[in-house]
Amino acid sequence: DLRIAARQVVMDLRAARMRAVAENVIHRVVFPSGAVSYQPQRKSGSGYVNDGTAVSLPRGILISDCNATDHGISFKPRGNAATFGTVVIRNGNGDERRIIVDIAGQVRVQ
Repeated sequence: DLRIAARQVVMDLRAARMRAVAENVIHRVVFPSGAVSYQPQRKSGSGYVNDGTAVSLPRGILISDCNATDHGISFKPRGNAATFGTVVIRNGNGDERRIIVDIAGQVRVQ
C-alpha cells in the first residue's frame, strides 16, 4: 500500500504541474502533516481555492511531513516549481517513502 500511495502522490503532483501549464495558472497540492488526505488547489486572485475534492491515501497511510512552504508543492505555468520540497508518507509499521520535487518541477520517489 505504501508503494501504491507514493505512486498516487507522484501522479497527482505531475497532474498539478500539467494543469498549471495547460491553464496558465499556478496549481499546488497541500499536504497537511498527520493527515490521511491531501488537497489540490489553484491560484485565484491573491489566494488559493480547492481544485476538486481532497484525495484520500490508501488505508493505513498518512502524511508524515511536508517541508515545503505552507505544506504545499506548487507549480508555475512554465512547469517549474514555485514551492518545492519533500513529502514523506508513512505506514503503520513506520516504513516511509519520500516524494521529492525539485525547483525544476521534477517529481521522484526516494
